[in-house]
Amino acid sequence: MAPLDTQQVTRSIDRSKELAVAPVYLAGETERGEQRVITPLTEEYGWSRQPIGGSDSVLDSPCRRVRIAHLPSHTQYAAAWIINVAQGPMETPRWQAAFDHGTPPELVAAVTGRLAADFAGGGLAALYGRRHPHEAIGHLERAGWDRSRDPGGTGRLLRLEELWDQDLLYTSPDNLAAVRRRAHVSSWEQELAQGPEAWEVSAGPEAGQDPAGRLWRATFTSATPTHLVAGLTAALADPGPVFRDGADLLPELEPLLVTTANFTRPRPDQAKAARTTTTAASTAAPVPPTARPSQNTRPSRTR
Repeated sequence: MAPLDTQQVTRSIDRSKELAVAPVYLAGETERGEQRVITPLTEEYGWSRQPIGGSDSVLDSPCRRVRIAHLPSHTQYAAAWIINVAQGPMETPRWQAAFDHGTPPELVAAVTGRLAADFAGGGLAALYGRRHPHEAIGHLERAGWDRSRDPGGTGRLLRLEELWDQDLLYTSPDNLAAVRRRAHVSSWEQELAQGPEAWEVSAGPEAGQDPAGRLWRATFTSATPTHLVAGLTAALADPGPVFRDGADLLPELEPLLVTTANFTRPRPDQAKAARTTTTAASTAAPVPPTARPSQNTRPSRTR
């Protein structure tokens, strides 16, 4: 990992307490965090869950057009979560998303919650929804993330509606998270097999620039409807805290985290209501997981 910014104020974290932590993209995984993703799918939307060895499992939507592989103990892949969405059961995926080990579960759930709501309504939005980049990056613009300038060299910032055929890179105000959008990607087969994918989200020192300093990465292939990518960007840009046991936090990130032990946790009914409001409109169906081996040397992080 690259050296941390010494201008940050070092904070001593009490590792015996549960803490409110910000920003979310540096909060990391938690031992129970997977349930933030799995429980709404199985209990609220009727998805099935099938163990596939060890602590790994696959989750299938009721229509069998979406399959989510959860691979916390699978060392062959960099990704801990792989989402495949297809037009029909057991068909080739129309699009795929993947989240590395180390991705905060709140960010994964921001996507899977919208996806499940789409398929509960038929799935059309999740299969054929529009792909307008401004739908995903608007959250970043409003939160003050920095956008790379017009690649044509005019020195002006492009308007959001001009971004359809532009490569984009947004970085968070603290330079510790990045969202990259590639306007021109290779064929679906190559995109799935070896990348690069159309959307890439990452966090860590030199996020978006130096893979060596990356804590985690999430990717979406080009056919992913942008309202689903927007679920992730909205969660990234949200300055509110998430909750962690002090022992779950990486010591090297202490200088970059804002933590407090004085918080009020949302009640379960409030959390469910919040998930319900992050809807998406539609119909569609899932696909079996075709997990891609880590060909880009994205090692999973272990503690």
